[in-house]
Order: sequence, then structure tokens, then C-alpha cells
Amino acid sequence: NNPQISQVSISGFLPVQPADRSIDSFKPEGAKDNNVYPMQFWTVDEDYVKTLGMKIIKGRDFSREFADHTSVIINEVALKQFGWDDPIGKYITEVTTDPTQNERLQVVGVVKNFYFESLRKTISPVVLRAGHSPNSISIKASSENQSLLIADIEELWKKYTSNPLEYSFMEDKYFATYNTERKTGTLLEIFAIIAISIACLGLYGLAAFLLEQRVKEIGVRKVLGASKSSILLLFIKKFSKLIIIAIIIALPITFYSVDRWLQAFVYRINFDFLFFFLASILVLAIALLTVIFHALKAANLNPVKSIKNE
Repeated sequence: NNPQISQVSISGFLPVQPADRSIDSFKPEGAKDNNVYPMQFWTVDEDYVKTLGMKIIKGRDFSREFADHTSVIINEVALKQFGWDDPIGKYITEVTTDPTQNERLQVVGVVKNFYFESLRKTISPVVLRAGHSPNSISIKASSENQSLLIADIEELWKKYTSNPLEYSFMEDKYFATYNTERKTGTLLEIFAIIAISIACLGLYGLAAFLLEQRVKEIGVRKVLGASKSSILLLFIKKFSKLIIIAIIIALPITFYSVDRWLQAFVYRINFDFLFFFLASILVLAIALLTVIFHALKAANLNPVKSIKNE
């Protein structure tokens, strides 16, 4: 009845929970051998797929219109392991230590693969069973006025139980999965800023020192008719060579380091050399701005004073 809430689901498992505790073994219909397949086995209600935004690609979702207590939905990985072309209506058997407890379940749908573990791991096969295992309540709601929403939920909660309401946001749970990566990223950003600042200070000092040494040369060039732009170009060329050499040395090291880090992830981005190109342009621009500042200062000096200067 709350206008902020669009979907609610009760389930025995959520994608942000440790998945290794919900593994069961299954034998598919028509299997020629006695192999069984270990798979994630989650008990969920009829609203689970809709609430979590999953996508049914074959068959149907669970529904209250059907007696779905022995129905299951599998993901694409499970379908591939079973080796079926058309899984709808086929049966899998849950294999337990007690053969009398083995249960035959009918596949009614296939859900598109979804991530429920770290991207460092391959997506595991999943079997979703229709049922009611009230371990978790998932609420899909608008993000507006969250404090009021939680207060309303808590008020309703207290009508039915004296247990404290324990809640969390799924977004925070997902972020927690990648805490190490986020901390590493933050540290790299800090060290990159420090490194760039130190490099700019060093370049600033080097440019000032070299231009001071060549101040008479600049004065002579100006007396002989050299323009400010030609003097600027002279020093830009000189420093550009050094910067380009530094970039050529840095790029292979950067490429190798990032590639090694990405190898830890099964699902990862592909390299786009545009990022390296843009980073190189940015480095070159920062360095040249530092040099141009000093070069302009030297080019604007009175050539007579520059030549007389001891």
C-alpha cells in the first residue's frame, strides 16, 4: 500500500550473500551417465525475478496461477551444463545423501545470466525453486525520501514482531564486494596526483634553470629579429622530445601492469588504446604549459637587459 514501493519478494537467498552455502547436486533428464552437477539452489517466491530485475529468456516466470511448488527456473550456465536444446518441461532430480529424499523438479523457464559473485569468478549455474523460505525480504522502491520509507516499514514490522528490523541497501552490499578494488583505485589516484605534482615541480625548476642559462641567447635571437613565437617553439621542441621519450618508456610498463591486474577478473573490459592516447596528450599538455610559462617570461624580457646581465 506504500506508493514508494513497486515490488516486494520473500526469498531464501539474495545475490549479495555468500553463495557457497546453497549448493546442491542435480541430475538432468536424459543423462547418459551417472554424473551429477553441483549448482546454486535458491528458494524464491513468484515475485523474485521481477523484483531483482532479472530477465526470462525461455519459458515463463513463476506464477500464482500455477502449482509451482515443484517447478524450477535455471540460468544459462546451468542450461549449457545440462546440454539441452529445449529445456522447457524437462525434469531435473535433486540428488541427496538419502535417495528416498531425492526430488524430481520440472524446468519451466530459463533466466538470463546475472552476476551474483565477484567478477573475479565465472558465473555459476543456478537453480531457482518456487517456494517460501522467509529468510530475506527484498523491497524495490523509489530512492526519494528514504528515511520516511524506512520509518513506515519499521512501523509495520513492529506490528508483527518484537525482533529489531535489520536492513541494508543492495547497492552497498555490491560495493562491499569490491572494497579492495575501490581502495586500490583511491590510493592510485592519490599517488598519481602526488607524482604529477612532483613531476611538474621538477619540470618547472628545470625549465627555469635552463632558460636562465640561455637568457643571453634569447636576447641575441630577439636582437637578430627572432619573434616570440619562434623562441617559444624552440623550447617547446626541446622539452617535447624529453616528454615523448618519457611517455614511450612509461606506456609499455603501464600496459603490462594494468593487463596483469585485469587478468585476475574473469569478466573484464578490453583495452582501449584511446585511454592511453588521451593520457599521453594530457601529460604532454601539462608539461608544455609549465614550460610555456617560463618561455614566455624569458621571451618578454628586454633583449638589451638580457645581454648586459652577468
